[in-house]
Amino acid sequence: MSYQDELKKFFKQRAESFKQGQITIDKDKKIGYLYQYIKCFFNSLPKDAKWVEKWNGDINESGYESKSKKSKYNFSGIITLHFVQFNYDYSYIPEEEIKKFIEYSYQGDDIDDEVYYDWHTNFTNNYLRSRVNTPYQFATGTFKIDDMDFSDFLILNPDFFSEDEEDNVYQEPFDGYRANANYKGYKIFHPTLNKYVPVEMHCEADWCDEELYIKSELSVKDYISRLTQA
Repeated sequence: MSYQDELKKFFKQRAESFKQGQITIDKDKKIGYLYQYIKCFFNSLPKDAKWVEKWNGDINESGYESKSKKSKYNFSGIITLHFVQFNYDYSYIPEEEIKKFIEYSYQGDDIDDEVYYDWHTNFTNNYLRSRVNTPYQFATGTFKIDDMDFSDFLILNPDFFSEDEEDNVYQEPFDGYRANANYKGYKIFHPTLNKYVPVEMHCEADWCDEELYIKSELSVKDYISRLTQA
């Protein structure tokens, strides 16, 4: 199966799940939604790579190890995992907080940084972080294959899975000390070999906390366009 065929299959499955969940989205309409992402470095694993569980006190240092240290394929880059909760119902958030959210969202550079930071931290902790499980939707990447540059959707297999939440939802990358995480057991569909290849994925403090959008244009229009074509 070619890369484009695999993409069509992926988007068709996603579109079906939207229908089953009665989720209707128009990429040209403004909606409320919640967005998060995790950005990882990735590369094809060496043939002899093995996952090694390793803890230094409370710090998780587990990851892949290899004697050869030579990737099986010349396939590496950056993959961004996108998590979106469409048509997000934020009616539980007090009206005054929503007014302030909208006010701060449109003031931009006019806001005092310290005042905004304190409010935003409290708003996120009180109304978003403890209440939401943002589902994994898709991945994009900038990557190299045999030293040629590409930028496109990437298909992760299996879908991202949060061990803490036991579901395909966002989980902050954290090793017990800092925002680092190594991910075990994932494959990415290789666009020219047309097969899934095992990869090492590592996040180094590049992720996005819960971002709430109220009556906003979608930042993932390309994804929605592909869903509507499936």
